[in-house]
Amino acid sequence: SNVSTARELDTDFRRKGFLCCGYHYVLTGAGVSVMRHPASIGAGDPDYDPTAVYIAILNYDGKSPLPQQLEGPLVSLLNELSAQYPGAEILSAPSLMKLEGYEPFNSFIEERNGKTRK
Repeated sequence: SNVSTARELDTDFRRKGFLCCGYHYVLTGAGVSVMRHPASIGAGDPDYDPTAVYIAILNYDGKSPLPQQLEGPLVSLLNELSAQYPGAEILSAPSLMKLEGYEPFNSFIEERNGKTRK
């Protein structure tokens, strides 16, 4: 389904039987929406780390450079989370799932890791 707002994404998850949005944060051109408490377990792979914090970026395909209007809020959120969870690693879903064609986003995330590591 094609959702373009945090509210639509939350509604989509609820329609599928979830209690709320599976992502902790949703980033849109309008900014960052907090969807669930960062300490709650997100709707990721159950075999994966239950301490993971999930961020959805709506209206961005990951195959082109991150638009300026999304970059600022995403960098701020990642810096905030990195300060809160100093040992955490920032990972991109496309690289975790070994998907091809997401180099612009993957390299942005790798660069953030380098900048946020103490």
